[in-house]
Amino acid sequence: MPRVHAAEFDDMDTTSVADWGDRIQSMTFDRHQPGKLYYDFSGGFITITGDFPTIDGNETPDDYPSSTPVTAVQILSIFGITGYSIYELDTTLGEVMASETIFDLLSPSENIRAYGSVAGDLMTGTANGDYFRAEGGNDTVRGGGGNDTLIGNGDGDLLAGQSGHDRIFGGGGNDTMLGAGQSDTLIGGNGRDSLVGGFGNDKLVGGKHNDTLVGGGNQDTLTGNAGNDIFDFNSLRDSRPHPSKRDLITDFKPGTDKIDISDIVDRLNLQNFDPMDAVVRSKKAVIDGKKTTIYTFDMDDNGKVDFTLEFRGYKTLDADDFLV
Repeated sequence: MPRVHAAEFDDMDTTSVADWGDRIQSMTFDRHQPGKLYYDFSGGFITITGDFPTIDGNETPDDYPSSTPVTAVQILSIFGITGYSIYELDTTLGEVMASETIFDLLSPSENIRAYGSVAGDLMTGTANGDYFRAEGGNDTVRGGGGNDTLIGNGDGDLLAGQSGHDRIFGGGGNDTMLGAGQSDTLIGGNGRDSLVGGFGNDKLVGGKHNDTLVGGGNQDTLTGNAGNDIFDFNSLRDSRPHPSKRDLITDFKPGTDKIDISDIVDRLNLQNFDPMDAVVRSKKAVIDGKKTTIYTFDMDDNGKVDFTLEFRGYKTLDADDFLV
Protein backbone atom coordinates (compact mmCIF):
# COMPACT_ATOMS: atom_id res chain seq x y z
CA MET A 1 0.00 0.00 0.00
CA PRO A 2 1.49 3.40 -0.93
CA ARG A 3 2.43 5.50 2.05
CA VAL A 4 3.36 9.16 2.39
CA HIS A 5 5.01 10.56 5.49
CA ALA A 6 5.34 14.32 5.74
CA ALA A 7 6.69 16.93 8.11
CA GLU A 8 8.37 20.27 7.59
CA PHE A 9 11.74 21.70 6.66
CA ASP A 10 13.72 24.76 7.59
CA ASP A 11 14.09 28.14 5.82
CA MET A 12 11.56 27.40 3.08
CA ASP A 13 8.10 28.76 2.48
CA THR A 14 6.65 26.86 -0.46
CA THR A 15 3.69 24.66 -1.32
CA SER A 16 4.41 20.98 -1.90
CA VAL A 17 2.07 18.74 -3.89
CA ALA A 18 2.57 14.97 -3.96
CA ASP A 19 0.63 12.43 -6.01
CA TRP A 20 0.92 9.27 -3.94
CA GLY A 21 0.28 6.78 -6.71
CA ASP A 22 2.40 3.70 -7.18
CA ARG A 23 5.50 5.87 -7.67
CA ILE A 24 5.75 6.68 -3.96
CA GLN A 25 5.94 3.79 -1.55
CA SER A 26 7.35 5.69 1.41
CA MET A 27 8.57 9.23 2.02
CA THR A 28 9.66 10.40 5.45
CA PHE A 29 10.54 14.01 6.32
CA ASP A 30 11.75 14.26 9.90
CA ARG A 31 11.94 17.37 12.06
CA HIS A 32 13.45 18.16 15.45
CA GLN A 33 11.58 21.30 16.47
CA PRO A 34 8.00 22.46 15.89
CA GLY A 35 7.33 24.37 12.69
CA LYS A 36 4.36 25.33 10.53
CA LEU A 37 2.42 22.70 8.69
CA TYR A 38 -0.82 22.72 6.65
CA TYR A 39 -2.41 19.74 4.89
CA ASP A 40 -5.09 19.81 2.19
CA PHE A 41 -6.49 16.72 0.46
CA SER A 42 -8.25 17.16 -2.88
CA GLY A 43 -8.64 15.29 -6.15
CA GLY A 44 -6.16 12.53 -5.36
CA PHE A 45 -3.43 14.94 -4.25
CA ILE A 46 -2.06 15.96 -0.89
CA THR A 47 -1.14 19.63 -0.70
CA ILE A 48 1.32 20.41 2.08
CA THR A 49 1.89 24.11 2.75
CA GLY A 50 4.55 25.32 5.15
CA ASP A 51 8.31 25.05 5.62
CA PHE A 52 8.88 22.63 2.75
CA PRO A 53 10.91 22.17 -0.42
CA THR A 54 8.96 21.89 -3.66
CA ILE A 55 8.37 18.32 -4.83
CA ASP A 56 6.76 17.04 -8.02
CA GLY A 57 5.52 13.58 -7.04
CA ASN A 58 8.46 11.63 -8.51
CA GLU A 59 10.58 11.56 -5.36
CA THR A 60 11.86 8.54 -3.49
CA PRO A 61 12.92 8.31 0.15
CA ASP A 62 16.55 8.78 -0.93
CA ASP A 63 15.87 12.26 -2.29
CA TYR A 64 15.83 13.85 1.17
CA PRO A 65 17.92 13.52 4.34
CA SER A 66 16.44 11.57 7.22
CA SER A 67 16.26 14.59 9.51
CA THR A 68 16.31 18.36 9.10
CA PRO A 69 15.90 20.96 11.89
CA VAL A 70 13.07 23.48 11.70
CA THR A 71 11.91 26.50 13.68
CA ALA A 72 8.70 28.43 14.54
CA VAL A 73 5.42 27.26 16.02
CA GLN A 74 3.54 24.31 14.56
CA ILE A 75 -0.01 24.77 13.29
CA LEU A 76 -1.55 21.63 11.82
CA SER A 77 -4.76 21.79 9.81
CA ILE A 78 -6.42 18.82 8.18
CA PHE A 79 -9.01 20.16 5.77
CA GLY A 80 -12.04 18.49 4.20
CA ILE A 81 -11.69 16.03 1.40
CA THR A 82 -13.27 16.15 -2.06
CA GLY A 83 -12.86 13.78 -4.97
CA TYR A 84 -10.75 11.21 -3.17
CA SER A 85 -11.16 8.62 -0.43
CA ILE A 86 -8.73 9.70 2.24
CA TYR A 87 -6.47 7.07 3.72
CA GLU A 88 -6.33 6.69 7.48
CA LEU A 89 -4.13 9.39 8.98
CA ASP A 90 -1.91 8.18 11.78
CA THR A 91 1.20 9.31 13.66
CA THR A 92 4.54 7.54 13.64
CA LEU A 93 7.24 8.51 16.13
CA GLY A 94 9.55 5.53 15.75
CA GLU A 95 12.59 7.10 14.08
CA VAL A 96 12.38 10.70 15.22
CA MET A 97 12.78 12.84 18.31
CA ALA A 98 10.04 13.44 20.88
CA SER A 99 9.10 16.85 19.44
CA GLU A 100 8.39 15.30 16.03
CA THR A 101 5.10 14.54 14.35
CA ILE A 102 4.90 12.44 11.19
CA PHE A 103 1.59 11.74 9.49
CA ASP A 104 1.32 8.45 7.67
CA LEU A 105 -1.37 7.72 5.08
CA LEU A 106 -2.23 4.07 5.55
CA SER A 107 -5.02 1.79 4.34
CA PRO A 108 -8.26 3.40 3.12
CA SER A 109 -10.76 4.05 5.89
CA GLU A 110 -12.74 7.22 5.12
CA ASN A 111 -11.72 8.36 8.62
CA ILE A 112 -8.89 10.37 10.13
CA ARG A 113 -6.81 9.11 13.03
CA ALA A 114 -4.33 11.76 14.09
CA TYR A 115 -2.12 12.76 16.99
CA GLY A 116 -0.79 16.22 17.76
CA SER A 117 2.75 17.29 18.59
CA VAL A 118 4.35 19.01 21.56
CA ALA A 119 3.43 22.35 19.97
CA GLY A 120 0.02 23.99 19.63
CA ASP A 121 -1.85 22.19 16.84
CA LEU A 122 -4.97 22.89 14.79
CA MET A 123 -6.71 19.70 13.66
CA THR A 124 -9.97 19.48 11.72
CA GLY A 125 -11.80 16.27 10.88
CA THR A 126 -13.93 15.09 7.99
CA ALA A 127 -17.61 14.24 7.58
CA ASN A 128 -16.84 10.76 8.92
CA GLY A 129 -16.02 9.44 12.37
CA ASP A 130 -12.52 10.67 13.23
CA TYR A 131 -10.11 10.16 16.12
CA PHE A 132 -7.86 12.98 17.35
CA ARG A 133 -5.53 13.04 20.32
CA ALA A 134 -3.81 16.30 21.17
CA GLU A 135 -0.39 16.22 22.76
CA GLY A 136 1.53 19.18 24.21
CA GLY A 137 0.66 22.81 23.58
CA ASN A 138 -2.63 24.68 23.40
CA ASP A 139 -4.41 22.69 20.71
CA THR A 140 -7.59 23.33 18.73
CA VAL A 141 -9.35 20.18 17.55
CA ARG A 142 -12.57 20.23 15.50
CA GLY A 143 -14.18 16.89 14.80
CA GLY A 144 -16.30 17.87 11.81
CA GLY A 145 -19.12 15.51 10.85
CA GLY A 146 -19.47 11.92 12.02
CA ASN A 147 -19.13 10.35 15.44
CA ASP A 148 -15.73 11.63 16.55
CA THR A 149 -13.42 10.97 19.48
CA LEU A 150 -11.35 13.95 20.65
CA ILE A 151 -8.80 13.67 23.45
CA GLY A 152 -6.96 16.60 25.01
CA ASN A 153 -3.56 16.41 26.64
CA GLY A 154 -1.00 18.71 28.21
CA ASP A 155 -1.98 22.37 28.13
CA GLY A 156 -5.38 24.03 27.68
CA ASP A 157 -7.11 22.68 24.57
CA LEU A 158 -10.21 23.63 22.60
CA LEU A 159 -12.02 20.42 21.64
CA ALA A 160 -15.10 20.91 19.47
CA GLY A 161 -17.09 17.87 18.41
CA GLN A 162 -19.32 19.68 15.89
CA SER A 163 -21.97 17.46 14.27
CA GLY A 164 -22.34 13.77 15.14
CA HIS A 165 -22.49 11.85 18.40
CA ASP A 166 -19.07 12.76 19.73
CA ARG A 167 -16.92 11.69 22.67
CA ILE A 168 -14.66 14.40 24.05
CA PHE A 169 -12.10 13.88 26.82
CA GLY A 170 -10.17 16.66 28.55
CA GLY A 171 -6.49 16.38 29.34
CA GLY A 172 -4.16 17.87 31.90
CA GLY A 173 -4.81 21.56 31.18
CA ASN A 174 -7.77 23.90 31.45
CA ASP A 175 -9.76 22.64 28.48
CA THR A 176 -12.85 23.89 26.68
CA MET A 177 -15.02 21.07 25.34
CA LEU A 178 -17.89 21.81 22.97
CA GLY A 179 -20.60 19.44 21.84
CA ALA A 180 -23.09 20.41 19.13
CA GLY A 181 -26.49 19.39 17.78
CA GLN A 182 -26.53 15.70 18.70
CA SER A 183 -26.05 13.67 21.87
CA ASP A 184 -22.45 13.98 23.00
CA THR A 185 -20.35 12.73 25.91
CA LEU A 186 -17.90 15.22 27.43
CA ILE A 187 -15.56 14.15 30.22
CA GLY A 188 -13.26 16.59 31.97
CA GLY A 189 -9.64 15.96 32.84
CA ASN A 190 -7.25 17.21 35.48
CA GLY A 191 -7.66 20.94 34.82
CA ARG A 192 -10.37 23.55 35.33
CA ASP A 193 -12.50 22.62 32.36
CA SER A 194 -15.50 24.12 30.59
CA LEU A 195 -17.92 21.55 29.19
CA VAL A 196 -20.68 22.75 26.84
CA GLY A 197 -23.13 20.17 25.56
CA GLY A 198 -25.16 21.82 22.81
CA PHE A 199 -28.65 20.79 21.69
CA GLY A 200 -28.61 17.01 22.16
CA ASN A 201 -29.23 14.76 25.15
CA ASP A 202 -25.70 15.12 26.44
CA LYS A 203 -23.67 13.56 29.21
CA LEU A 204 -21.19 15.92 30.89
CA VAL A 205 -18.78 14.72 33.55
CA GLY A 206 -16.36 17.08 35.26
CA GLY A 207 -12.86 16.15 36.34
CA LYS A 208 -10.65 16.69 39.35
CA HIS A 209 -10.86 20.48 39.68
CA ASN A 210 -13.40 23.30 39.57
CA ASP A 211 -15.30 22.82 36.32
CA THR A 212 -18.14 24.61 34.56
CA LEU A 213 -20.82 22.44 32.97
CA VAL A 214 -23.33 23.81 30.44
CA GLY A 215 -25.77 21.16 29.29
CA GLY A 216 -27.55 23.27 26.69
CA GLY A 217 -30.92 22.29 25.25
CA ASN A 218 -32.79 19.01 25.75
CA GLN A 219 -32.29 16.45 28.52
CA ASP A 220 -28.73 16.38 29.84
CA THR A 221 -27.01 14.46 32.62
CA LEU A 222 -24.47 16.56 34.52
CA THR A 223 -21.87 15.25 36.97
CA GLY A 224 -19.40 17.65 38.55
CA ASN A 225 -17.13 15.15 40.30
CA ALA A 226 -14.39 16.64 42.49
CA GLY A 227 -13.94 20.37 43.02
CA ASN A 228 -16.29 23.31 43.41
CA ASP A 229 -18.26 23.06 40.20
CA ILE A 230 -20.66 25.42 38.44
CA PHE A 231 -23.73 24.12 36.63
CA ASP A 232 -24.53 26.90 34.18
CA PHE A 233 -28.00 27.38 32.66
CA ASN A 234 -28.17 30.08 30.00
CA SER A 235 -31.82 29.77 28.99
CA LEU A 236 -35.14 28.49 30.31
CA ARG A 237 -34.95 25.99 27.43
CA ASP A 238 -31.89 24.39 29.00
CA SER A 239 -34.01 22.52 31.57
CA ARG A 240 -37.74 22.53 30.88
CA PRO A 241 -40.60 21.29 33.09
CA HIS A 242 -41.36 18.15 31.07
CA PRO A 243 -39.51 15.07 32.42
CA SER A 244 -38.02 14.37 28.98
CA LYS A 245 -36.60 17.90 28.76
CA ARG A 246 -35.21 18.59 32.22
CA ASP A 247 -31.58 18.16 33.22
CA LEU A 248 -30.34 15.82 35.93
CA ILE A 249 -27.48 16.86 38.22
CA THR A 250 -26.15 13.66 39.72
CA ASP A 251 -23.84 14.90 42.47
CA PHE A 252 -24.71 18.48 43.41
CA LYS A 253 -23.07 19.50 46.69
CA PRO A 254 -25.06 22.27 48.41
CA GLY A 255 -22.78 24.87 49.92
CA THR A 256 -19.93 23.88 47.59
CA ASP A 257 -21.21 23.71 44.01
CA LYS A 258 -23.21 26.49 42.35
CA ILE A 259 -26.12 26.74 39.94
CA ASP A 260 -25.52 29.69 37.63
CA ILE A 261 -28.79 31.21 36.37
CA SER A 262 -27.42 34.72 35.89
CA ASP A 263 -27.97 34.66 32.11
CA ILE A 264 -31.63 33.75 32.61
CA VAL A 265 -32.04 36.53 35.18
CA ASP A 266 -30.46 39.03 32.79
CA ARG A 267 -32.56 37.96 29.82
CA LEU A 268 -35.77 38.26 31.81
CA ASN A 269 -34.57 41.57 33.28
CA LEU A 270 -35.37 40.40 36.81
CA GLN A 271 -34.50 42.93 39.49
CA ASN A 272 -33.39 41.95 43.01
CA PHE A 273 -34.12 38.36 42.12
CA ASP A 274 -34.17 35.72 44.86
CA PRO A 275 -34.27 32.21 43.35
CA MET A 276 -36.02 30.79 46.38
CA ASP A 277 -38.94 33.17 45.82
CA ALA A 278 -39.35 31.63 42.35
CA VAL A 279 -39.58 28.05 43.66
CA VAL A 280 -43.04 26.63 43.00
CA ARG A 281 -42.33 23.25 44.51
CA SER A 282 -39.49 21.08 45.79
CA LYS A 283 -40.35 17.41 45.64
CA LYS A 284 -38.42 14.47 47.06
CA ALA A 285 -39.23 11.16 45.44
CA VAL A 286 -37.83 7.82 44.35
CA ILE A 287 -37.48 7.62 40.57
CA ASP A 288 -36.23 4.43 38.93
CA GLY A 289 -35.24 3.21 42.37
CA LYS A 290 -33.07 6.26 43.12
CA LYS A 291 -33.62 9.08 45.58
CA THR A 292 -34.39 12.23 43.63
CA THR A 293 -35.20 15.88 44.32
CA ILE A 294 -37.06 18.01 41.78
CA TYR A 295 -37.22 21.79 42.02
CA THR A 296 -39.73 23.63 39.82
CA PHE A 297 -39.54 27.39 39.25
CA ASP A 298 -41.72 30.20 37.94
CA MET A 299 -38.86 32.44 36.92
CA ASP A 300 -40.85 35.32 35.40
CA ASP A 301 -43.65 35.23 38.02
CA ASN A 302 -46.44 34.69 35.51
CA GLY A 303 -48.04 31.82 37.39
CA LYS A 304 -46.58 29.06 35.17
CA VAL A 305 -43.71 26.67 35.79
CA ASP A 306 -41.01 27.45 33.22
CA PHE A 307 -37.80 25.95 34.64
CA THR A 308 -37.08 22.66 36.42
CA LEU A 309 -34.01 21.04 37.93
CA GLU A 310 -33.65 17.39 38.95
CA PHE A 311 -31.05 16.24 41.46
CA ARG A 312 -29.89 12.77 42.36
CA GLY A 313 -30.33 12.31 46.10
CA TYR A 314 -32.39 14.30 48.57
CA LYS A 315 -31.24 17.92 48.37
CA THR A 316 -32.26 21.10 50.16
CA LEU A 317 -31.19 24.28 48.38
CA ASP A 318 -30.98 27.88 49.51
CA ALA A 319 -30.22 31.16 47.77
CA ASP A 320 -26.47 30.77 48.36
CA ASP A 321 -26.44 27.75 46.05
CA PHE A 322 -27.29 30.00 43.09
CA LEU A 323 -25.38 32.57 41.08
CA VAL A 324 -27.78 35.27 39.89
